[in-house]
Amino acid sequence: MYIKNYRVLNKIATGGMADVLLAIQDSLSRKVAIKIIHKELSEDVEMIKRFKREAELVAKLKHPDIVQIYEDGVFEGRYYMVLEYMENGSLDNFIKRAKPNLKKVLKLLIPIFSALEFIHSKGIVHRDLKPSNILLDKDLTAKLTDFGIATFLWTGKTRITTTNTAIGTIAYMSPEQSQDSKRVDHRSDIYSMGVILYELTTGMLPSGNFPPPHTVNPEISESLSNAIMKALNLDRMKRYPSIKLLKDKILEYLKDTEDESKSTVRINEDIATSKESGNENNFFDILKKFESNSSLTEKLSLKNKLKNSTTNKHLPLIREKLINSSGPLKEALLLSLSTIESKESFDLLVTYLKDPFYKEIVAEALLSFKDRNLRELGVKKVTELLDLPCEKIYKILAILNKHRIKEAKNRSLECLKSESKKIRGDILKSLESVIDEEDRKHLKFLVNSEKDPDIKAKLKILLEKI
Repeated sequence: MYIKNYRVLNKIATGGMADVLLAIQDSLSRKVAIKIIHKELSEDVEMIKRFKREAELVAKLKHPDIVQIYEDGVFEGRYYMVLEYMENGSLDNFIKRAKPNLKKVLKLLIPIFSALEFIHSKGIVHRDLKPSNILLDKDLTAKLTDFGIATFLWTGKTRITTTNTAIGTIAYMSPEQSQDSKRVDHRSDIYSMGVILYELTTGMLPSGNFPPPHTVNPEISESLSNAIMKALNLDRMKRYPSIKLLKDKILEYLKDTEDESKSTVRINEDIATSKESGNENNFFDILKKFESNSSLTEKLSLKNKLKNSTTNKHLPLIREKLINSSGPLKEALLLSLSTIESKESFDLLVTYLKDPFYKEIVAEALLSFKDRNLRELGVKKVTELLDLPCEKIYKILAILNKHRIKEAKNRSLECLKSESKKIRGDILKSLESVIDEEDRKHLKFLVNSEKDPDIKAKLKILLEKI
């Protein structure tokens, strides 16, 4: 299909107002993103007004950290705009895919702060800041997008919202925006950035009486934690008066962690000069392969090798490497801690137990200690997570069931009522080795109440195995 001179390849995203299509502009041999309003909204006057206003606004915002517009038009009665194509997608999808460490994510956000400084200087408030509206190009440079509900403060431009109806994404919305969308100023964006930072540092969205980030994630300095909490103040008068002040706090944190990484190099050198055995050499060889540009498959195969070559002497290095590592390397380092039979390695693992990306690998490590006392402590620490919602712990339940921890079986049976088919399916698989006669009555009830035919069939098979 062609839209004007753009050859459409496929749909890459969809939102409440429009679809986003990947296309090729043949005349310039470049990829573009085409944002085209939903067909059912093509005659909605309010939506068309918002869509055209966004195109007009973005066209005027010439800034390197804002996704640029090339042109707009109408195709088969549907308004569209042609935008710069961001090859690496949204920030939230990138985090799920690549699992970068916190330092890297914070560095990615710096251009977004610059973009916000720019629009605020023009009297514009974005009003819909969230990870899915932060896009990454092929070089992983972040840019701000989606100005569909942005508002002017000083220019007298007509606002799209003429009532006090809240428009935006509730989870990232400032209190004043959720109460009256006409009352917002630039401090609403500061609040939304605080929500993003809180989620990045803790793995949770701030809700209710939420704890400071450094009490959830020990890698976070108290200074950065305080900065995030200040941005999240319910009283906008007590937030930072400008986004630049919040950016300065992030840069300060990054500088401090950079200084810490220099000390890591010195530790590496000290340990490297004290190699005493073939096993020690093997550890460093494997670590070097991890830090090279080896493939993901190769790195995954090295996990157990690194664990099996770990000795007590490696604990200081592992501690330092964990701060700036991510992905398979971080998983391997965490697993390796279970080889070091000490309270120090145990306590270090526990600090990562609430990490949203690595809590499952930490749970596995805590249950792998051979020392009986450490393993019992590990079981206690991991089972403390069982009060969390099923969607946050179903993978940990599978690990606990594998180790035949009774508390996990009871929680697993409760989670079989989850609305998610994937969660129910994964839990059923993990229950195969622990289910027994005492669970027959409960399983029969679940079979009768289950509506999904695939899950119902699996429940019947599980029931037959008792």
